[in-house]
Amino acid sequence: MKKYVLVLCTLLLLCGCGKKEEKVKTDLKFDEDSYSVYEPYKSGVSNDYVVSHILNHYDREEVESSLMDISTSYFPTDNTYYQAGQYLTEKDLTNLLSKEKLNQADNVTIDGISISPEYISYIYEQNYLSSEGKLKGVSIAVVLNPYQQYQNQYGAYQYKKVDEATVLEFGKKRAQELLTYLREEKNLKDVKILLGLYVQNGPDEVLPGSFKQVGITSSADISFQSVDYQYQLLESNWVQEKDMNSYTAFQNLKKKLAEVFPTTYMVAEGLYVSGRLQNLEIDVHSTYMNKSELLKISQLISTELSNTFPGGIQMKVYLKENNDMVGFISKEKTSSSARIYIMKG
Repeated sequence: MKKYVLVLCTLLLLCGCGKKEEKVKTDLKFDEDSYSVYEPYKSGVSNDYVVSHILNHYDREEVESSLMDISTSYFPTDNTYYQAGQYLTEKDLTNLLSKEKLNQADNVTIDGISISPEYISYIYEQNYLSSEGKLKGVSIAVVLNPYQQYQNQYGAYQYKKVDEATVLEFGKKRAQELLTYLREEKNLKDVKILLGLYVQNGPDEVLPGSFKQVGITSSADISFQSVDYQYQLLESNWVQEKDMNSYTAFQNLKKKLAEVFPTTYMVAEGLYVSGRLQNLEIDVHSTYMNKSELLKISQLISTELSNTFPGGIQMKVYLKENNDMVGFISKEKTSSSARIYIMKG
């Protein structure tokens, strides 16, 4: 769902509308603050390099946005500017991700199948600068893949899942090697480097994976701490068991909308941090909504967001007609009411 945020921003404009290791923070912030991009703008030197075995396109989007969200806890948005990665080039990544470097691993046997794993899908870099352009820190995601590919007897490609603990242990070891590599760059010798271990999701999943371990250091060594950060569909058994209030609120919203507009359907995705719902994104789909119907739907949902769901949650609702966004509703964590934006004339 996050991919619509950039589209929304465009539409709203058109519509007017020291060497000491730092402890990992567990009270991570998500979507509360955003960075300004440092000017003059520079493209990332990796040329947006991503290897072919990213299995789930949701992961590609999630790594970028979540790494930036996590970085806000270490590089404050009020005095820090974002810049695309300037140190890991496409050539560097091709070398680092090879079987001779960071992806060197012993074969594993799963269900009698011998597999030569490539645990690291890609490495993604972000830079954070002072207002004078001085590098304050570098954030890097090491994207790990537990879903290893093999060819069956008929030549078709299938997947076997490696135990997540094994993948994370591999990731921590290789992240230390990556840190050593980065410290050889003179501009990165003493700067703070944040490393996050992200475990990507399977090829047929409708949700992205998540960051599992995070570490930050100004030295040559790094230690990691676990972060409990995951996406869940609000109709899942997990939410029903762990967060009945949000589950019930979403069921009530679906029921009220279906009573007035039975041709619409909804899907909701929640971001849970340490078991607590932080962000909620809802897609409302319909084949057609005229202007008055769109306004009525928006007002109904806006009221429910304010009156039914628990407080302290960032909420966004995307209203779509044949997958084209025609409306947007936003409720901030600290706000008592939601804002409505209509894109349909």
